[in-house]
Amino acid sequence: MPKSTAFDVRDVYTIPGPKVTAIYEHNKMAVHFQGMSKTLQFPQTVALQGAPVQFASAPFIRIGDKFAMLTQKQPGVPELPDDIPAVKNYYHPAVPEKNVALTIATPSLEIAYKLGKVKVTRRLISPLLSGGDQVLMPLGVEEFEVENSGNEDEEITLVVPRPSLVNLQEKELKPTDQDSVYVGIAAVDGQKHEEFESAGVRGVVMGSKESANRMVLAVPELPGVAVDIQPYFCLNKYTGDLLLNEDGSFFEKRQPLVRSDYGAAVSLTFTLEAKSTRKIPVAVVLDFPVQV
Repeated sequence: MPKSTAFDVRDVYTIPGPKVTAIYEHNKMAVHFQGMSKTLQFPQTVALQGAPVQFASAPFIRIGDKFAMLTQKQPGVPELPDDIPAVKNYYHPAVPEKNVALTIATPSLEIAYKLGKVKVTRRLISPLLSGGDQVLMPLGVEEFEVENSGNEDEEITLVVPRPSLVNLQEKELKPTDQDSVYVGIAAVDGQKHEEFESAGVRGVVMGSKESANRMVLAVPELPGVAVDIQPYFCLNKYTGDLLLNEDGSFFEKRQPLVRSDYGAAVSLTFTLEAKSTRKIPVAVVLDFPVQV
């Protein structure tokens, strides 16, 4: 009987970065729901057509003293004619297309970023794979697998931010291609974020003084990994509010200002030995009892 070989989903459907852009951006079908098309690009914030929120969802990594934002989307490059470009100085450099690969096996997805001798794989794990009561729960886990193929140890800090989706507001826009567009925008007041630590888990609960809904960003405490929490960061101040100290902790933690949209972030700092790999799970949970 012939010996079976190990199955690897990457052998089935993996797309290099330039083809990802061609398939999912350049060749995407335009959608026109009279006054509704741009709401498909969710979540968004004000008239920037999603730029601050999209980039505020992008993790970044510090390897030694070098930074990279884990996305191939370039700040300053608009998506649509009505977009206002994001200011490049507010963000770390994105990963070049040639160093990105996408693997899809529904309902799972992973994106690999090659950064010299370090490779980061961002793996999205759906609750549909839980096989239990969690199947229908509004939660998800991302696993960051960091691999060091070099011959020297690397000092790593991984920062995972999330914009708050609590108390989203509706805004009407007037784009050039339609009469009216309604988009969801992040709340600009009433934010109430609280750091927590419980049963070996650390994170932040993002809430609002105006809503009972809550959103949680959390990570487990892992041996050899230093964790720090940034309860508030302004979505338009990505590099400013997520500035790091040498030890990987956040430089400054401030209370929110009025008329500003916020998220929260976690930083995870560790030494990655030569020829080794470490996996970091990050959970996001939505507790939205109020449905409008």
